[in-house]
Parts: sequence; C-alpha cells; structure tokens
Amino acid sequence: MQVKDIMTPNVDYLGPNSPVGDVARTMREQGIGMLPLAEDDKLVGIVTDRDLTVRVLAENKGADTPAREAMSEEVFYLFDDVALDEAVRNMADMKVRRLPVVDRNKTLVGVVSLGDIASKGGNEAAGEALERISRAA
Repeated sequence: MQVKDIMTPNVDYLGPNSPVGDVARTMREQGIGMLPLAEDDKLVGIVTDRDLTVRVLAENKGADTPAREAMSEEVFYLFDDVALDEAVRNMADMKVRRLPVVDRNKTLVGVVSLGDIASKGGNEAAGEALERISRAA
C-alpha cells in the first residue's frame, strides 16, 4: 500500500502571501491544524496552528501578516508513491502527525495524517507511528 492509497486528496491551500487571518479562518472552517502553502500547485511551506500562535500572536502581528512570515521554514513532505510502512517510519522519525503529499514533480496532491493511517492503513501502523512520534527525543 502506498501513501496515495490512504491520503486525503485535493486539499485546499493558500499562497504564501495570503494574510494569516485567511489561513486561520480556513483552518477553523475545515477543522484542521495545518494548512499547506503553495504557488502554482508547488508546495512552498506549511502553517500550523502552533505557527500562528508563536510567530503571529506572540509577536503581536496582525491578521494581515503574510502567511510566509508564519510558515515553517523546513517543510517535510512525503511522495505519493512511498510505501505506507516507509511513510510511518518517516513520520515517526520527524515526530509529526500529518504531512503534505507531493508527486514526483513536487506538485501538492494531498495530505496524510495519523487518522488516515488508522482508518485506511490499519491500526497497527497508526499505533506504531503514534508510539514513535510520542517517544521523547
């Protein structure tokens, strides 16, 4: 089984120049904690709810702040053709619960989360990933 078999496809994204207020509203409306940022369908970054807290609110920046000022500088992602067990290992090693998914042209094609792994890839894989993610570094 590959990542593309279990990922959430066709995810919404915003551009890196979008105001963080739009990012926060999108996250609230969709009930998500991470939003990819892309230009021409190419992944350029992500913004998490934590990024909004520590890079915008804690710095007294406004809702009109460009998303690129809040985005994580180092973007982790998975290729859509990676085997599920390798994806679980990568997520565990990076200690992340969700990752953007790109094709080999680095076009954003989806997002994979522990929830996707649990519901479509099997509880054993999700349990292994969660255990390793939660383990102290």
